[in-house]
Amino acid sequence: MEKSLQKVSMIVPVYNGAKTLPRCLDSILGQTYENIEVLLINDGSKDDSEKICRAFAEKDSRIRVISKENEGVSATRNRGIEEAAGTYIQFTDCDDYLAKDYIENMVNAMELHGADIVIAGYTRWKEDNGTVKQPETIFYTDKTEFSGQFFHLYNRWFLNTPWNKLFRREKIHCGFPMDMSLGEDLLFNLAYLKECETIQVCSCAGYQYCMEDGNSLGIQFREDKFANSLYLHEQVLAFVRDILGMTCEEEWKDETFLKEFRFSITNLLKVEDMDEQRKKEWILSWSGEEEVRKSYLRSRVSALPDKLLRWMVLHKKRQWIYPVFRLFVR
Repeated sequence: MEKSLQKVSMIVPVYNGAKTLPRCLDSILGQTYENIEVLLINDGSKDDSEKICRAFAEKDSRIRVISKENEGVSATRNRGIEEAAGTYIQFTDCDDYLAKDYIENMVNAMELHGADIVIAGYTRWKEDNGTVKQPETIFYTDKTEFSGQFFHLYNRWFLNTPWNKLFRREKIHCGFPMDMSLGEDLLFNLAYLKECETIQVCSCAGYQYCMEDGNSLGIQFREDKFANSLYLHEQVLAFVRDILGMTCEEEWKDETFLKEFRFSITNLLKVEDMDEQRKKEWILSWSGEEEVRKSYLRSRVSALPDKLLRWMVLHKKRQWIYPVFRLFVR
């Protein structure tokens, strides 16, 4: 295939990333696909991140450094979109890195059939252990075809993040939501997918996702975590119903929501400065949501904790959840 001349805008939000930023930037600048611009958006870092960004920029003219006050990752990515000049956009987090041929593979996948988006796999790293996550390579000519695989991809975490994708800049009409700190990536992706007709799924797993520690927002306990998960679940159902035309509720197999329900419970039980009665009240409230029951009726679960939760919710034994799940939390 003839080499593409299309420029790719690589948007890298930077916040206190001094420890991992050099590795990230080395992997971007070493790409086999060279027609890139690298937008380093420094979100008010308090460490040496800006110094590192500017040192790299002095060595490679493809880098632009934009510094601003701290506003959060959504505003930072949105600024990158505003500044981007490339035909395509790719997001990279500053604590992750890329295989050398990642962008070349993504552009080739985009241009093979003229797709509106490429959704790829990734390699997940936890400490020194890497796990390759790969979807099947397939081209969807319309949303009807895509609807049959939506939940298969969503429940395996291929649709939730922005960094395992290649976007067309001209099709980005909505930025990342500014009023959310959990799930904003998913809402951005759903808004973009509304604009897509053709979708390329690619087994390429060149994005190296390095998992955060236990202090990440997705892991620590927040009282609004379950409510946030329920809201995202409702947005997913609205998308598959209104955009993908999936009107049969039996097809709405949102296993991700049920995992988030279980995570909300286990994270709650790990909180040390909350009395047992308060924890029981939270669990009874969450498990009493009608949408939890409906989701268990529609979806299969395989892990033992999920099977136990399903049984207790469907058999109206919700008061057992607290004592039973204390056994799973250490």
